[in-house]
Amino acid sequence: MVQANLSSRCRVRNHESAQEFSKGGLIKTAFISRLVVTAIVSSGVALVEPQSSAASHLSHKQANRLINTARTSQDHLELARYFRHEAQRNRDKQAHYLETAWNYRLHRPRVDMYRNVSTSDAYRHWADEARRLALADEQLAAVHEQMALQLLQGK
Repeated sequence: MVQANLSSRCRVRNHESAQEFSKGGLIKTAFISRLVVTAIVSSGVALVEPQSSAASHLSHKQANRLINTARTSQDHLELARYFRHEAQRNRDKQAHYLETAWNYRLHRPRVDMYRNVSTSDAYRHWADEARRLALADEQLAAVHEQMALQLLQGK
């Protein structure tokens, strides 16, 4: 009789926990479904936005083509805008590399023990390269702006 009573209690508890699980499961399923829908919608919006803003910037291939065929002041101004954008991109890279170098300097990875160059030094080197590229892009932008100005004054 004691065993029968215990087994019926276990069944009741199992039944109650199954009901709680199914309620919780429904709530979790609804929550996860909403999260998935939100993620899909937001990623769709994120994919649409960069295309509209990127339409004003030249791609690398378009810039190379325009470098060889630029004839008007508008072409040179477009190239100057492209080089300014590239310079900004390189300055952002430089900032990221410097921050990463600082983090690796504070928290040295184990791999630095048997390398010739530390990870921090490598990131500082890449930051210097990015800075040099940004300066070169700024100079190219200035040259193309000057060429556009000369073409406007020549008319």
